[in-house]
Amino acid sequence: MKKHLALEEYFKKIRGRKKAHQIAHILEHYISGEVIKNIREISTLKEDGISLTKFKRENGLIADIVFSIGLFERVISMGIFPGEEIEIVKKIPNGVVVKVRDKKIVLDKNIAREIKVLDYEKS
Repeated sequence: MKKHLALEEYFKKIRGRKKAHQIAHILEHYISGEVIKNIREISTLKEDGISLTKFKRENGLIADIVFSIGLFERVISMGIFPGEEIEIVKKIPNGVVVKVRDKKIVLDKNIAREIKVLDYEKS
Protein backbone atom coordinates (compact mmCIF):
# COMPACT_ATOMS: atom_id res chain seq x y z
CA MET A 1 0.00 0.00 0.00
CA LYS A 2 2.89 2.38 0.80
CA LYS A 3 4.36 1.80 -2.66
CA HIS A 4 1.01 2.48 -4.30
CA LEU A 5 0.45 5.71 -2.38
CA ALA A 6 3.97 7.01 -3.05
CA LEU A 7 3.60 6.29 -6.76
CA GLU A 8 0.13 7.80 -6.97
CA GLU A 9 1.35 10.98 -5.30
CA TYR A 10 4.33 11.17 -7.67
CA PHE A 11 2.19 10.98 -10.82
CA LYS A 12 -0.89 12.90 -9.61
CA LYS A 13 0.29 16.42 -10.52
CA ILE A 14 1.18 15.73 -14.12
CA ARG A 15 -1.23 12.94 -14.98
CA GLY A 16 -4.28 13.63 -12.86
CA ARG A 17 -5.75 11.48 -10.11
CA LYS A 18 -7.34 8.77 -12.29
CA LYS A 19 -4.25 8.17 -14.48
CA ALA A 20 -1.97 8.36 -11.43
CA HIS A 21 -4.01 5.59 -9.80
CA GLN A 22 -3.73 3.41 -12.94
CA ILE A 23 0.01 3.98 -13.19
CA ALA A 24 0.54 3.25 -9.49
CA HIS A 25 -1.45 0.04 -9.83
CA ILE A 26 0.84 -1.09 -12.67
CA LEU A 27 4.13 -0.01 -11.12
CA GLU A 28 3.66 -1.23 -7.57
CA HIS A 29 4.14 -4.82 -8.74
CA TYR A 30 7.43 -4.15 -10.53
CA ILE A 31 9.51 -1.88 -8.34
CA SER A 32 11.66 -2.29 -5.27
CA GLY A 33 11.86 -0.27 -2.08
CA GLU A 34 15.05 1.34 -3.40
CA VAL A 35 13.21 2.65 -6.45
CA ILE A 36 10.43 4.04 -4.22
CA LYS A 37 13.13 5.85 -2.23
CA ASN A 38 14.54 7.30 -5.46
CA ILE A 39 11.07 8.36 -6.60
CA ARG A 40 10.49 10.22 -3.34
CA GLU A 41 13.84 11.98 -3.75
CA ILE A 42 13.28 13.01 -7.38
CA SER A 43 9.63 13.97 -7.01
CA THR A 44 10.48 17.66 -6.72
CA LEU A 45 12.98 17.47 -9.60
CA LYS A 46 11.02 15.57 -12.25
CA GLU A 47 10.16 18.76 -14.14
CA ASP A 48 13.93 19.22 -14.60
CA GLY A 49 14.30 15.93 -16.45
CA ILE A 50 15.42 16.10 -20.06
CA SER A 51 14.65 13.77 -22.92
CA LEU A 52 16.82 10.66 -23.15
CA THR A 53 17.57 11.60 -26.77
CA LYS A 54 19.05 14.95 -25.64
CA PHE A 55 20.76 13.64 -22.49
CA LYS A 56 24.54 14.18 -22.76
CA ARG A 57 25.82 12.15 -19.80
CA GLU A 58 26.40 8.42 -19.67
CA ASN A 59 24.39 7.72 -16.49
CA GLY A 60 21.09 9.14 -15.39
CA LEU A 61 18.10 8.57 -13.18
CA ILE A 62 14.75 8.18 -14.90
CA ALA A 63 12.55 11.04 -13.71
CA ASP A 64 9.41 10.50 -15.77
CA ILE A 65 7.94 8.52 -18.64
CA VAL A 66 5.35 10.37 -20.74
CA PHE A 67 3.29 7.70 -22.54
CA SER A 68 -0.26 6.48 -22.85
CA ILE A 69 -1.10 3.80 -20.27
CA GLY A 70 -0.69 0.92 -22.76
CA LEU A 71 2.79 1.92 -23.89
CA PHE A 72 3.70 2.93 -20.33
CA GLU A 73 2.95 -0.60 -19.12
CA ARG A 74 5.02 -2.11 -21.92
CA VAL A 75 8.04 0.08 -21.13
CA ILE A 76 7.67 -0.66 -17.40
CA SER A 77 7.69 -4.41 -18.11
CA MET A 78 11.16 -3.96 -19.67
CA GLY A 79 12.44 -2.55 -16.36
CA ILE A 80 12.37 1.11 -17.39
CA PHE A 81 10.57 3.20 -14.76
CA PRO A 82 10.94 6.39 -12.74
CA GLY A 83 13.54 6.16 -10.01
CA GLU A 84 15.62 3.56 -11.85
CA GLU A 85 19.21 4.18 -12.95
CA ILE A 86 19.79 4.15 -16.70
CA GLU A 87 23.03 4.07 -18.66
CA ILE A 88 23.28 5.25 -22.23
CA VAL A 89 25.42 2.68 -24.00
CA LYS A 90 25.21 4.14 -27.49
CA LYS A 91 23.13 6.54 -29.56
CA ILE A 92 22.19 5.14 -32.96
CA PRO A 93 20.50 6.89 -35.91
CA ASN A 94 16.96 5.78 -35.04
CA GLY A 95 17.26 5.23 -31.33
CA VAL A 96 19.28 4.73 -28.19
CA VAL A 97 20.86 1.61 -26.67
CA VAL A 98 20.47 1.73 -22.89
CA LYS A 99 21.37 -0.49 -19.97
CA VAL A 100 18.97 -0.82 -17.05
CA ARG A 101 20.22 -3.11 -14.32
CA ASP A 102 21.81 -5.96 -16.29
CA LYS A 103 19.66 -5.63 -19.43
CA LYS A 104 20.62 -3.86 -22.62
CA ILE A 105 17.61 -2.48 -24.46
CA VAL A 106 17.34 -0.72 -27.81
CA LEU A 107 14.75 2.05 -27.72
CA ASP A 108 13.25 3.67 -30.78
CA LYS A 109 13.96 7.40 -30.92
CA ASN A 110 10.23 8.21 -30.48
CA ILE A 111 10.10 6.17 -27.29
CA ALA A 112 13.45 7.47 -25.96
CA ARG A 113 12.24 11.04 -26.53
CA GLU A 114 9.43 10.51 -23.99
CA ILE A 115 11.70 9.21 -21.21
CA LYS A 116 12.88 12.09 -19.02
CA VAL A 117 16.21 11.71 -17.24
CA LEU A 118 18.12 13.57 -14.51
CA ASP A 119 21.91 13.72 -14.07
CA TYR A 120 22.99 10.99 -11.72
CA GLU A 121 26.35 10.36 -10.11
CA LYS A 122 27.01 7.01 -8.47
CA SER A 123 28.45 7.52 -5.01
